[in-house]
Amino acid sequence: MTLTANGLSGYVTVALAPGSSNTQGVLALQNWLVKNGFLTQAQMNTGPGVYGQATTAAVASLQQQLGVDAGNSPGYYGPLTIATIQAEIDALTPNVIPDPDQIGIILIEQFEGFSSTAYFDVNKYRVGYGNDLYAISNGSGGWIYDLSVTLGTTTSMEAAAAELQYRLDTKLNAGIPGIERDLGLSRFLNLSPLRQGVLESIA
Repeated sequence: MTLTANGLSGYVTVALAPGSSNTQGVLALQNWLVKNGFLTQAQMNTGPGVYGQATTAAVASLQQQLGVDAGNSPGYYGPLTIATIQAEIDALTPNVIPDPDQIGIILIEQFEGFSSTAYFDVNKYRVGYGNDLYAISNGSGGWIYDLSVTLGTTTSMEAAAAELQYRLDTKLNAGIPGIERDLGLSRFLNLSPLRQGVLESIA
């Protein structure tokens, strides 16, 4: 089947797996799979919101078409599949400059998970998407960044995403500037958006 950027848009950005209890997430994934021809409406109607055999097979088919190495877990809708969908959208829209930050953020959000309250991990308090720094609104539509997380710190998903984006864009030891320094700017820019995003997620 032919994939289009328009068809792929609106993909589900949360990881899901066979047997998932996230009914609304599974239902959104199924509708998206139907839209893109990997699942029929009749198949979906047998178990709307249920991540069963038909949905698993549909995701496995999607992974095969996208070239995702699912390893021992074909049909698992995880971070690599999600990031690859975004990379495919970028590839299908050559007149639009791809944003590897979006892929990096997807991978980090999926692997770290979100916490609205502070927790202690690796000698520091962290909040949001595993960050030891957080952002708050400046009251004018922008953000104040780099506030240190303490025991009582809380954050929202919006604020955590803003701090994460800021970190990727500005931090020498935890973002794109550091990658460009270590890898070389031209070499980094010559990588595919997916590979750039993966590097960002582990920087």
